[in-house]
Amino acid sequence: MTWLDIPTALFVLGLLYLMAPGITWAVLAQDRSPAAAFWCAGGLLFGAGILIASFANRLPAVLGVLLSNILFCASCALRIQSLRWDLGRPVAWRWLALPVGLAALFTAITHWALGWYLVRAAVNTALVAAGMAYIAHLARLLSHQERSRNALFLSWFYLSLVLALLVRMLEIMVHPSGDPVPVARPATTALIALAGLLTAVAGHFCYLGLVLDRSRRRERVLVGENAQRDAKILLQQELRQVERQRSIDQMSVSLAHELSQPVGAVLTNAQTGLRALEQHRMTPQELAPLLQQIEHSARHASRVIERIRSFIKPSSMPHQPVDLGDVCDSACELVATELRTHAIELLRPAPSTAAPVRVLGDELELTQALLNALRNATDALACVEHRQIRLTYGCEPPWAWLRLEDNGPGLPADQVRSATEPFYSTKAGGLGLGLTIVESIAERHGGRLVLTHDAPGGLGGATFELRLPLTKPLATPAPSTTPLATPASPLPVPPSAADS
Repeated sequence: MTWLDIPTALFVLGLLYLMAPGITWAVLAQDRSPAAAFWCAGGLLFGAGILIASFANRLPAVLGVLLSNILFCASCALRIQSLRWDLGRPVAWRWLALPVGLAALFTAITHWALGWYLVRAAVNTALVAAGMAYIAHLARLLSHQERSRNALFLSWFYLSLVLALLVRMLEIMVHPSGDPVPVARPATTALIALAGLLTAVAGHFCYLGLVLDRSRRRERVLVGENAQRDAKILLQQELRQVERQRSIDQMSVSLAHELSQPVGAVLTNAQTGLRALEQHRMTPQELAPLLQQIEHSARHASRVIERIRSFIKPSSMPHQPVDLGDVCDSACELVATELRTHAIELLRPAPSTAAPVRVLGDELELTQALLNALRNATDALACVEHRQIRLTYGCEPPWAWLRLEDNGPGLPADQVRSATEPFYSTKAGGLGLGLTIVESIAERHGGRLVLTHDAPGGLGGATFELRLPLTKPLATPAPSTTPLATPASPLPVPPSAADS
């Protein structure tokens, strides 16, 4: 039968095998991976092997026989590694190179040394068929693992090529010939060409679909993770907002008292000035100090109101350099009256040893974190007679720290571990979100929250420490525990500086 020219069929099939990997690699420009590189390289080697086989009778035996068989075996090894890579089970390259080397050695010995042409041809065909069968097996495993129809079709196409190669091997054994390069019959060649065409074209498209499906699944997972992260961030922001409003609600009586002092002073001074003017008992020069006192009281009231307003307002500012001294001032001013009401002595660093300690963050969130800690310490001191809270801060490059200690009963070891868990609270009616929010604020700032009990050098109770990255390394001053505000002090806690 001469209806099919065998060299021409092999030549066309080799060209297709060379073109398909190039198209696949070009389409996968955004999804290239080692597995895809191995697959495309295997296709190129197989195509080169088929082209050489198409000219086997016109080339030296070392090219027509030995090189083509080496290329076929190396192609199978690369594709096996590609699919095993996708399965997460890559093979050491030495175990893939070993069969290729043994096949080359066997071909050389049987073809040149022994002249067993039929044995060489049958064994080489069987080796290539075994490699293709293993590729089909791996593709089927991949179809089960990823639930991919493309991988399943890929398995079927390679099985069709295995069947064609088995028919070729049987033909060599049943119809032996003395030709050094046994030529397949046209019907067998047509079968191999058809199966090779399927694996060359449809097989590469199936692999392409497999990779693109995986990419789409990865994108869906990424979108889902981003949505979950955004929802978590939004929930944390809402929880912090609720906690701020709850804190203001719980401090409403203290804040009302805090505002009543400057407002009452303004009213008293204004009435005194009006009566003096009506009775002509005060000159404009004598009235100036009174007006200055009114201005001072009004500014103080405005500052308190502004603190409350900024604390309640949701924070959406980007992180900026923040002085921890300003954070301490803001939090202490909000709780000053509450501390005096509960007869709590607040120990702060002395202003004369001030040294700024700056971190990159949101001043409002850091103020909220410290305020939550101050309120927890205030609640813990309810059962203590002489109540003290010590607030210090400083730095140990590359970290800054903000530390709050009390002389209360402290935290047992089991409570230290669970204190930051959501909805865990030891107080009646507590939400159990205070320290959880503090921990989330610390993580948002690249830091961490550390809780300890009866720390060395502490006051004997619980120690709250917020560690945050410094904006730049600074020298760490020695801390001071000079009492700056006592229970009898009528004024808010004055501004402080970093401890040294």
